[in-house]
Amino acid sequence: MSALASDADFADYSEMARLLCENGAKVFILDLDGEKGQATADALRAEGSEAWFIRCDVTSEADWQ
Repeated sequence: MSALASDADFADYSEMARLLCENGAKVFILDLDGEKGQATADALRAEGSEAWFIRCDVTSEADWQ
């Protein structure tokens, strides 16, 4: 299972991403805040999860391409 976690989806996506990882998901974190997003992905990988950060404005069609 794969999942996307973005700040647009949840006020604090780090907890949502952690729950998804605990349930076996590979998580892609999308956000404009590179520092927060990368730190979350790094922390999840340090715990043994599969997580990646992509700097992206989820409201921008151009960023999805």
